[in-house]
Amino acid sequence: MQKLLLTTSAAAALLASSAAARADLVETVVVSATRTEQPVEKTGASLTVLTADDLTTQQTIVLTDVLKEVPSLVISRTGGVGQPTTVSIRGAEQGQTVTLIDGIRLNDPSDVSEGTIFGDVLANNISRVEILRGPQSTLYGSDAVGGVIDIITKRGGDTPFALVASAEGGSLGTFHANVAANGTEGDVEYGAAVNYLTTTGISAADSRNGNTEADGYRNFGATLNVREHLSDTISVDARGYYTNGHDRFDDNFGGPPLFAVADSAANNSNELKAGYLGVNADFFGGMFRNRVALIASSSARKFFDSAFDTIHLNFDDFGNAVRFEYQGIVDFDTDTQLTFGVETQESSFRGDSFSSFAPAETTTGRDRLTGYYAQLQATLFEDLTLTGGVRLDDDQEFGSHVSYKLNGAWQMPQWNATLRANVGNGFKAPTLFQLFSANSNPITALKPETATGWEVGVDKSLFDGDLRGSLTYFERNTTNQIDFQN
Repeated sequence: MQKLLLTTSAAAALLASSAAARADLVETVVVSATRTEQPVEKTGASLTVLTADDLTTQQTIVLTDVLKEVPSLVISRTGGVGQPTTVSIRGAEQGQTVTLIDGIRLNDPSDVSEGTIFGDVLANNISRVEILRGPQSTLYGSDAVGGVIDIITKRGGDTPFALVASAEGGSLGTFHANVAANGTEGDVEYGAAVNYLTTTGISAADSRNGNTEADGYRNFGATLNVREHLSDTISVDARGYYTNGHDRFDDNFGGPPLFAVADSAANNSNELKAGYLGVNADFFGGMFRNRVALIASSSARKFFDSAFDTIHLNFDDFGNAVRFEYQGIVDFDTDTQLTFGVETQESSFRGDSFSSFAPAETTTGRDRLTGYYAQLQATLFEDLTLTGGVRLDDDQEFGSHVSYKLNGAWQMPQWNATLRANVGNGFKAPTLFQLFSANSNPITALKPETATGWEVGVDKSLFDGDLRGSLTYFERNTTNQIDFQN
């Protein structure tokens, strides 16, 4: 794939519409381009930032409704709110994007492509969203072929308690309620929110073909983000994410000649529980920063009332992931930084199928993927920043894979512009479904999908930074794509 991308006007404003938006890039926790707090001008990356103000201004409920305005990002949704939704960055396939919320991966191990259930991700208590384009496996490992979507919720504040609450209703039986609180009390920074959305919706099948049954949606979700400072150099993070969605859809088909999708009673339920527990420790006056984290997630998806069966529960899928991360950051001086780490994740799934016409079937699978990475960033001559990284991943099913990334950013203050370029690769390990289901390859072991990409671009600020435009040319070549073959 190759493409020339030009962003201006409103789309460009989303990149960095003001000095405040640019300053928002350098908050701690997770910064997507380098996994350390860095000004975007030094990263050499193609990056879009959506701030809390952007989400508030657009009155966004479902996050993908604003993501569709991001350059090089395509949203596909099969119907109204809550219907199956996919996100593609620069044409990458479903499941080839890493999605994070407060450092927790939302990619579902029980999904066929291990993608994110984007239809259930609401814009709830979000501080900002960073969208990083291009292969990013050096820092993020498997799935980072198209890029990374990094969601960061609000935590802390200038007061001990700040509350935001809203309730709204409208046509199609739609009701949305949201309550969020954040603040700083002594040594504790916190943020938490709950939300509820329900709508009777519209028909997922085309109403012009006589499909009048509405396919509704319900969602309950919650987020938690807490940091306690035990001392000046040690802090503890506790984060949580929960969502429970239920959507109705149509899986029936009409007669010839169109065989078009038709009304049915089919419906889905999706539940995701995830948590993060981490410790941060600084040594040598902050020159050596460390983070250790244990992350776990559990998903449950159920499919009911298919038009092609009489049984109530047709399928259920359960996924679990337990992940350990260590990351170290060494600041040799203000211009030179080394980031390194190790990550290991064990994923498992179980899928059951039930039918009135055949015995029940169960499929299970388990895999472990471990990665080691290092990245060096240095600024030369004050304005030229170079970044290079390498990663080794070892998978118990397919073996090992090496990823790399090289970035360059040359700031030109006299022109209010930055020239940038980068080259790197990404990979996606075969999913558990692809490895262990009845559809897996019985002859040849599956290899990971791989991609190599490069880009060059320029960012230019105008009107004292109130408007920023970007011009980018990029290419990506993907090999060993996994697909079904009859």
